[in-house]
Amino acid sequence: MAEIKLISIADDQLTQEQGLMYVKRLPADSGMLFSWKNPRVLSFWMKDTYLPLDIAFIDRDNKIVKIQGMVPLSLRSVTSGSPCVMALEVPMGTFKRLGIETGQTIQVDRDANKVIVSKD
Repeated sequence: MAEIKLISIADDQLTQEQGLMYVKRLPADSGMLFSWKNPRVLSFWMKDTYLPLDIAFIDRDNKIVKIQGMVPLSLRSVTSGSPCVMALEVPMGTFKRLGIETGQTIQVDRDANKVIVSKD
């Protein structure tokens, strides 16, 4: 089991559009969770985002379906490829270091501001 401390949950249009833009530093094992009520193909870019990030796309069953690295300031779109309801952005290398991979299941603990990843 691995835990990611959430600095924020982006669950409205304004916070989703802002994301981690202009952030210069993230604590170890922390990240930002993006959440939608209805599944959709998600698309992210790194405009005005200065940190190298990894993103995990999560489907309606809370399974990680894709993990991808993202380059600072890139305007290239990174998509989930399939309908998802969440995305988790963390400092690049965090997922690998914590042993988090596609197919694993997440649980969001909003009271404790963290995501718990089960190693199925």
